Amino acid sequence: MRQEKATLTIDSKPLIRWTFEAAERISDHVYISVHDDDTINRFKSILPLRATYLTDIEEGPRSVLLALLSCFPRIQNEYTIIIPVDSPFINEEVFHSMVSKANGFDLVIPMWPDGRLEAIHAIFNTKTTLPVLNQMWLERKLEVKEIPKHVKRTLFISTESLSESDPTLLSLLDADTPDEFQALKRARSNETV
Repeated sequence: MRQEKATLTIDSKPLIRWTFEAAERISDHVYISVHDDDTINRFKSILPLRATYLTDIEEGPRSVLLALLSCFPRIQNEYTIIIPVDSPFINEEVFHSMVSKANGFDLVIPMWPDGRLEAIHAIFNTKTTLPVLNQMWLERKLEVKEIPKHVKRTLFISTESLSESDPTLLSLLDADTPDEFQALKRARSNETV
C-alpha cells in the first residue's frame, strides 16, 4: 500500500478503529499487535484509552508470524482469534461459529474452494501453537500460511459454510493494494445500501 493501512479511512473512520470495534464485539480481551512504541503513540489518538498494545519482542523482518510469536506468550486465553487491521468488517457470527468448533484443535482456519487458506482470519490454540511459531521463527519460515503444515490438529472450515452467516464474506476481505482497498470500500457501501 506504500502507507500505513491502519490509518486509511472508510466513512471517515480509520481501519484500525473499525477493526478494534469489531474485535470488541467478539471478545472481552482485545490486543493490538504493533511493531514498536512509535506505532502505539500514533494509534493512541485513534483508539480508546482501554486499548491494550503488544509490541514485537524480537528484531527481524516485520511479519504476521513475528506478531503472533510476540503476542502469544502474553495472552492468557486458550484461543486467540487473529483479525488483520485491513479486515474491518467482521461478522461476529462467523467467528463465534469458528470458536464453537475449536475445542480439540490447534488451529481453525477458513479454506476457499480452490484450497487457499485464510491464515490471518484464523483461530489458534494459544498454548499449543506457540512452540510451532518458535520453531518456524528459528528456521526462518515466516509465512503464516505454513502453520497448518506444522501443527498437529487443524480444522479447515469451508468458506461456503461461513457464508451462511456472512453471505458476501465481507469478514474475509482485506486490502493489500490500493485497488483492493477501493474494493473494500465499495463492498462496505453495498452492504449499507
